[in-house]
Amino acid sequence: MVSGGLYSKHQVPKPDVLLGQHLVNARAASFQLGTGCALAGKRTFRIIIHGRGGHVSDPQFCVDPVVIACFNVVRLQTIVTLEVDPNKTLVITCGSVKAGDAPNVIPEKAEILVDIRSYTPDVLDHAVEAVKRMVSAECTASGKEPEIFEMEHVPPVVNGEEAMKPLKEQFQRGFGSDAVQKLAPNMASDDFSILASEGVPFAYWTFGSTDPDVWDQHEKDGTLDQLPVNHAPDFAPAIEATLRAAVDS
Repeated sequence: MVSGGLYSKHQVPKPDVLLGQHLVNARAASFQLGTGCALAGKRTFRIIIHGRGGHVSDPQFCVDPVVIACFNVVRLQTIVTLEVDPNKTLVITCGSVKAGDAPNVIPEKAEILVDIRSYTPDVLDHAVEAVKRMVSAECTASGKEPEIFEMEHVPPVVNGEEAMKPLKEQFQRGFGSDAVQKLAPNMASDDFSILASEGVPFAYWTFGSTDPDVWDQHEKDGTLDQLPVNHAPDFAPAIEATLRAAVDS
């Protein structure tokens, strides 16, 4: 929307400030706020690896894209371990690998969906270059050229003082200091930051969604890591407490 002229071509008034919030796995009625990097930037890619299909009884006449895909999935992890300063954060995930539908047929192609995340734009750019370089080299080694399509490009969410400081003060007055916690950087991402790409000040925070009694018990038992997180199949926010916090904030 922004690149298509949201604030110019379509004459949508440019906001004075942007506010965004998201629920997380934390104690319901708690809020996490702070300056600095809140969420990572991410870039995602769809990679098509071409092969030459045929019957498994004649592998000499085929080029197996499944093997090439497997080499790529493993090789891409070396970008994190060998190409980036270990003091900087980078996550590369091959979230989907698809190829073929029969055990006795070498398919024509394989498809990999790759997610790349970092808090730092230059690390993100380097990782993207490395992914393209490695995938191309791996496929070329088998005599085939890949197709690489970018699906998403979302910048990091970095909270500044201008919007966050007065907001945090309001939260502390309205909800009490005990309810306001420090926002730690998270490798999740949110395209909310694109709306602020025109230089609009913004603040992004999170709020808890776990039933207070459940949270307190797990905290007492030292098992908070066993609580389901966002997007887990058993993630189940406490509806009333979560909605109340979201609406009040």
